[in-house]
Amino acid sequence: MRSPDHTLFVSHVTEDRIAANEIVHEIERRGISCWIAPRDVTPGNPFDPEINYAIESCQAMLLIFSDRCNASEYIRREVTVAGEDQKVIIVFRIEDAKPKGGLRIRLSDLHWIDAFASRQHAIDELIRLIDPGREVKAAPAPSSDYSEHVANRSRGGVDAPKENEEADRLYRLLINRGDAAEQYRLGRAYEEGLRGLVRDYRKCVHLYKLAADKGNPAAQFRLALLFRKGRGGLTKSYEESERLYKIVAEHDKFVADKGDTEAQIRLGRLYENHSGGLETSYVKAERLYKLAANKGDAVGQYRLACFYEEHGYHEKNRPLSALRYFRLAADQGNVGAEYALGEIFSHRRFHFWFSEEVEKNDREAAVWYLRAAQNGYADAQLQLGSMYKDGVGVEKSEREAAVWLRKGVEWYRKAAELGDPDAQNWLGWMFAKGRYGVERNEQQAIAWLTKAAEQDDFFAVKLGEMYAKGDGIQEDKREAISWMLPLAEKGDWFARETLRKYAFKEWLAYLVFSWIWKDGIFPKVLLGLAKLFGVILIIIFLVGCIVLWLKR
Repeated sequence: MRSPDHTLFVSHVTEDRIAANEIVHEIERRGISCWIAPRDVTPGNPFDPEINYAIESCQAMLLIFSDRCNASEYIRREVTVAGEDQKVIIVFRIEDAKPKGGLRIRLSDLHWIDAFASRQHAIDELIRLIDPGREVKAAPAPSSDYSEHVANRSRGGVDAPKENEEADRLYRLLINRGDAAEQYRLGRAYEEGLRGLVRDYRKCVHLYKLAADKGNPAAQFRLALLFRKGRGGLTKSYEESERLYKIVAEHDKFVADKGDTEAQIRLGRLYENHSGGLETSYVKAERLYKLAANKGDAVGQYRLACFYEEHGYHEKNRPLSALRYFRLAADQGNVGAEYALGEIFSHRRFHFWFSEEVEKNDREAAVWYLRAAQNGYADAQLQLGSMYKDGVGVEKSEREAAVWLRKGVEWYRKAAELGDPDAQNWLGWMFAKGRYGVERNEQQAIAWLTKAAEQDDFFAVKLGEMYAKGDGIQEDKREAISWMLPLAEKGDWFARETLRKYAFKEWLAYLVFSWIWKDGIFPKVLLGLAKLFGVILIIIFLVGCIVLWLKR
């Protein structure tokens, strides 16, 4: 449990969890703290004692009421406990339904707020009821310190155009002056593209370079990663990446021992990925991640969960450990963890071993996708939109589907137009497949996929594979070979395997032709044949002359 001093205990049935989380999100943005399950239940603890303690500790109970509450034994118990503790019970009706049976007696003389007509007005009324002296205002705008605002990643919707305008204003300010920490934080915001901000690798690289030149280890670490990927106009360079990683390693070895959680996380990643001159050590990486995670660092909890997810599939307890730390990070608003939980419960993420420990639960997945989507995470917006479209885990709603799909696609489109190869590849795939509300368009698909392939070898191989298989675009083995062959000749294992699997005959024919032509065998054979033919002609001519002479 987060804290015993929440204002509201929020009671709801499982079927209304998404609506309940949306309402809590709006209330908390107004400065009213809430306790809601399962978000605030301590991982591994039984629900009942925690719920009982939460009701005792909160000032009032908010019942998210729908007709489904009438059949819920848990709702009746929670209302009874709240009544016995003499808590104020506020009935917040999200649909035009009335209490029945035992609930009718318990709720008949309580304050009801009808939210099914206008949820915004209902929340305003709730705020006035809880805190009569408070002036009801719209949800707060982002902090003027935008870089800190993004770094904190508090939950909430964002007015994307205003957010980008404010970020660009701060960008212009920081490239001329500003400390390294501010430059790093805004650079990270541009790199991740969260909370409505469009990802812009060039701006983030510019800011990282400014901060790295001032000795900021976080900026040096991210810059090293971008050099390795060749993003933001940087020429892909393993050597420059390693040089920066080594600088970070030297700094973080000293600082991590003093308890700096950011240094512990960075050093853990270097040990995990055999970078910065450090030998791979999963033991050291896990220890460092744990140090940060156990201090309550959300990024440390997320990295530890990812570590268990990637390296722990041989050990039976690791999936549950990963799940536990993803929850801890998500409860602090870590958007990557929120999205990961959505993937886990929908069995889209490493399902081959998570599925043994975690039961598929589309409703739970939708809750976590919603939280990540509200944080501006484009992939979560696309997944949530698809769930609304198909009625999976949520009530089918074409309107909600259109809203979330539009947000996700628009984010990718803007990032793609700014030259982000990841976004270009993903947008091209959407056009090729006709997915996520995007109408199928092969010409657009090829255009975006080509842009991505020209910037990244991995995407070049993926485009070659699509051509070879005719996957979303017209099958063309020649095009497939033209994209994959240069990489295969450089020793790219993925390119070679893809060629072998999907275009082996064409690849073999090319190799044979290349061997004959490029190695000079074909010209030599032609020259030899020409010489032989010339000799034969000369012999025929001489024989003819001799025959004519003998006839005389």
